Amino acid sequence: MRAQGEILEPEIEEVKSASVPRGADDQPDEQAPWRAMADLSPLLMAVLTTEGRIVDANIAFARAAGVMRGSLRGARFADFVDPHDRAKAVKAYRPPLQQRRGWELNLRTKMVSGMYSFDCWPLRRAEQWLLGLIGRDLSASGMDMWAPEDEQQ
Repeated sequence: MRAQGEILEPEIEEVKSASVPRGADDQPDEQAPWRAMADLSPLLMAVLTTEGRIVDANIAFARAAGVMRGSLRGARFADFVDPHDRAKAVKAYRPPLQQRRGWELNLRTKMVSGMYSFDCWPLRRAEQWLLGLIGRDLSASGMDMWAPEDEQQ
């Protein structure tokens, strides 16, 4: 039996850390901590140029696109958007960039086809403006319950 008032330290389990990406010269990538944090999120995250090219994306976005993250760099974001929503997607990343909440776009890739709600955040890197996107799958939030009656049975 332990003495009354003794402070007990809880046992702490070892936590596995997210891997930190390295650059071509095997040095830690300057943006690695931020990328590792973004990769922990199930939300789709991407950074676009004002021409709609993907600068970087997290693992969740790469999985939804059905490609390796490295092949996303330089790809056109509009190629992952349903053709009917592409004009709307272009409005999000063309100047002047605006902060937007709940910008709904229908993504259509090899892996997903569904409505996503994107929050858009203008970012500045040196002299270049970029757009940060954070997307949530609306079908995962209960929107799929509105399916036609034929599909529900």
